Amino acid sequence: MCKPGWIMLVPYPFSDSAQQKKHPVLALTEPDGFGDFVELAVTSKGHHAGSIALNLRAMRSGILPKQSGVRTDKVFTLNRSLIVKRIGGVSEFLFAQARLALCQKLGCQQPTHRS
Repeated sequence: MCKPGWIMLVPYPFSDSAQQKKHPVLALTEPDGFGDFVELAVTSKGHHAGSIALNLRAMRSGILPKQSGVRTDKVFTLNRSLIVKRIGGVSEFLFAQARLALCQKLGCQQPTHRS
């Protein structure tokens, strides 16, 4: 199972080889009818422009082993069959920040309110 705002461990292929290593990801959506969900990469490798810090306050549950950040420039679709385990969940505030940052990168329009 997978819910928006959960951090899960999944196998990730390296971009330059066929090897895989397990990495945390932040789920943005629930799985669709095929089991696919949209996620953002979570990394502990330095600071990336546009990343959002995942400190203890940002975690609603669970703990990451290292100081990490959500990469709002690394969006993937994965299948729930790849989930190794759930690590925890992020706060509603951090989840909203991540969605907004991704939306800004994609050029999404905020809905207009009609009076």
